[in-house]
Amino acid sequence: YITAFHLPDEEQGLIRQLVSDFPGVSLINVDAILGQVRDVLTQVTRAIELVLVLVLLAGVSVLYAALTASQPVRAHESGLLRVFGAGQRMISRVQGAEYALLGFASGLMGAVLAEVATAALYLYWLELPPRFHLTLWLTLPLGGALLIGFIGHALSRGLRRQAPAASLGLLGEA
Repeated sequence: YITAFHLPDEEQGLIRQLVSDFPGVSLINVDAILGQVRDVLTQVTRAIELVLVLVLLAGVSVLYAALTASQPVRAHESGLLRVFGAGQRMISRVQGAEYALLGFASGLMGAVLAEVATAALYLYWLELPPRFHLTLWLTLPLGGALLIGFIGHALSRGLRRQAPAASLGLLGEA
């Protein structure tokens, strides 16, 4: 009465002999089943990665739309700062810090939401104790600050070069 046994890879021909000698015995190759499970998990992982890339692209496009929509207000602010004596370098630093802070806050919120979602999956679906993901807390806020800071700084480059009168005229003040 054998319920399970391990057969090394070099003796796989013995399975055919066992099946032919004992036709009433059912042999199940667990390695093949585990291989299929691994393949399915790999495909699911690729699908999730694709969805995450699409979400990231959607987020970047929303960021671009929000920054483009707020350009007149930012041009007005930069015009006011220039009227009061701020140079292009100071305006660049202020805008860069604003965008970096916005990206840091976005990354922090993303880390909180991802941690809550994974904790819920661990607790309710996998019935495992939740884990703390330190790399998530380090990479998302810093990555968000760098990404949004860079994109925002690049999009507002033209605004910093405008004359104060042109910048103030965007909102009807001159």
